[in-house]
Amino acid sequence: MTLTIEKKDFYKKLFHLSIPMMLHQLLLNSVSFIDTIMIGQLGSQSVAAVGLANQMFFLINLIYFGLGSGSGVLMSQFWGAQKINDFKKTFVLAIISSSLFAFIFSFTSFFFPEAIMSFFTKDLEVIKLGSQYLKIVSISYFFSSIGYIYATAFRSIHNSKLPLFVATLALTLNTVGNYILIFGIGPFPKLGVQGAAISTTFCRFVEVFLLIAFSYSKKNPDIGLKRIKSFIFTLPFVKKFLKTSSPVVLNELTWALGMVAYKFAFAQMGTQVVAAVQVTESITGLFFIVAMGFSMSASIMVGNKVGEKQYELAQSYSNRFLILSIISGALVGMLLFFSAPLLTHLFRLENDVSQLIIKTLSFFAFLIPLKFLVTAIIVGIIRGGGSTTFAFITEAISVWCIGVPSVFIAIFIFKLPLPYVYLLMSLEEVFKTSIGLYKIKSKTWIKDFTN
Repeated sequence: MTLTIEKKDFYKKLFHLSIPMMLHQLLLNSVSFIDTIMIGQLGSQSVAAVGLANQMFFLINLIYFGLGSGSGVLMSQFWGAQKINDFKKTFVLAIISSSLFAFIFSFTSFFFPEAIMSFFTKDLEVIKLGSQYLKIVSISYFFSSIGYIYATAFRSIHNSKLPLFVATLALTLNTVGNYILIFGIGPFPKLGVQGAAISTTFCRFVEVFLLIAFSYSKKNPDIGLKRIKSFIFTLPFVKKFLKTSSPVVLNELTWALGMVAYKFAFAQMGTQVVAAVQVTESITGLFFIVAMGFSMSASIMVGNKVGEKQYELAQSYSNRFLILSIISGALVGMLLFFSAPLLTHLFRLENDVSQLIIKTLSFFAFLIPLKFLVTAIIVGIIRGGGSTTFAFITEAISVWCIGVPSVFIAIFIFKLPLPYVYLLMSLEEVFKTSIGLYKIKSKTWIKDFTN
């Protein structure tokens, strides 16, 4: 294969994978964005309540992402090596693992919502509203656990269009359901934040139902679980699964707990700051889909090449993804900077909250190229190559030894405003980028698990 043909093949696979995944992430973040706009009509306390209540889903979703990424490394390598039975066994183990986590989080959120909300804030109205939302939406965690792994499996075999189609349908229903149930349209009662929780739960049920149904179609022979041998595991295989997936789950859990620590610190700055953070993250989430699309594509494409034993090509792929992440990050950062005022005014919040959001987004825009680069390095290249333990250790050190201490010092000692706190948070990204680039340059990040 000549270099020109190989490059064409690279970009063909990249766009075949990344565009549907970006659109999928856009849908997910757009619904969050629209939900926040709708809930914003109810006031800052409602926005803060839903934002804090969703920290539980934020945690469990990152565990799903960790299991999906860790198992996705194995599924991508096994599919590249055409070991379909091992692919399906990994798929089943991932579903079992994610369902166990879902049960733990659902049980805790359903029976102890007030205790969870009280951890973040002392505002009694925020605790009340957040508890109402959390008790209902906790039921959806189980649906999400299965749906996430199914979507990962489809993407691992380069079928990223199907999860996009299913997400489009389910999330459209969610947006319509939110509008009807939050505001009480037609014969439906006005349920406020409870309406948003009911709609979200129904949406996630529809999504997982459709993914399972499509897995048994003739077009997806590698996904449907039709044989009992897919459920029979040897101890060495389970150890291989745990060796790959556990560090990624710990990685996401470590990072997620760090984000919860950040939210705890932000909550001490007041309800308006919490509302500003919620809106800021809803907006930046729309722009961050490009980074996630590239990084998830990198993980799959690099993993496939490792499974095919084409290690030099995997290294070449990694270098291209680094360049693409920097260029795309710079372009997205510029777009965010200039569109921040327009997007912020959509939420119709108090003027001082809106001004705080605009200023924070302006600071964030300059950090996006760095965030794009570190996402490609950790989530895409290093994980895709199999060095999941290295990624976990790097993440843990950067968040808990650099990021969290910096934020707590900024808020509790120097009492800096929100935009400067975000700036100090980025110190963890600088550390991860430096260590990650050194690892990639050393060519020690490729671990082949198909042998």
